[in-house]
Amino acid sequence: MKKFLICALSVGMLLTACSEDEEDVKVVDFESATLVASTGGNPNTYTNILWGMERATDNGSGTKEFSGTIYSQLGTNFCTYYALSYGYDTWGGWAVSSNRNLSSTEYTNQFSVQASSANKFAVGYYMNYYGTDVPNVTFDMAVNVKSADMTNTVISYDYCSNAILPDFYYNIIVEGYLGTTKTGTLTVNLTDVSDWKRVDFSSLGKVDKLTFTPDSNDVGDWGINVPTYFCLDNLRYTL
Repeated sequence: MKKFLICALSVGMLLTACSEDEEDVKVVDFESATLVASTGGNPNTYTNILWGMERATDNGSGTKEFSGTIYSQLGTNFCTYYALSYGYDTWGGWAVSSNRNLSSTEYTNQFSVQASSANKFAVGYYMNYYGTDVPNVTFDMAVNVKSADMTNTVISYDYCSNAILPDFYYNIIVEGYLGTTKTGTLTVNLTDVSDWKRVDFSSLGKVDKLTFTPDSNDVGDWGINVPTYFCLDNLRYTL
């Protein structure tokens, strides 16, 4: 009986420790984002997104611009770049969306996720012309990043599904940084991903910044031919 009680107490303590560990995990789920019902310049109008248009101001040369943090949650910051020039929208970095229109592969549907379900999530789009138009994430303090859910947008998935290049691939390269020191690199293969998948980030260790860079063997004179989109949700970390 004594041995049984000791074992039972040990199991109970283990379960309690596991519960406490689970409670310590912070989850960035984008649910507090305020999405815009109707937004966009010429020629497209979008719904249910958060991007830089509503924060853009005139830069003195007739272009409305916004460059900086578009969304923050639990000390986690998502940057973006947006410009409206001659009525046309340009953006890169992060947006937040709740769109899941699987029927259109036009750029008017660039904020839709390829998934069986979705609430609010981040859309990453890589341009790399203006600095903040790349999908990087910064943290207010160093954290132990654990995982995130990732998948394609409808547009990137459609391109990948119709690719004819031998051994075609579409990856997102995730790099962790603590200050200026790179802590690790992992490759997320999205080539045939059509729903949310949990990606283990723990190998990146303690970080205060994450970078997300698309990579493919389908390239042309202007870089990757694949539309450089992806979606991210439920970014998990501990302090």
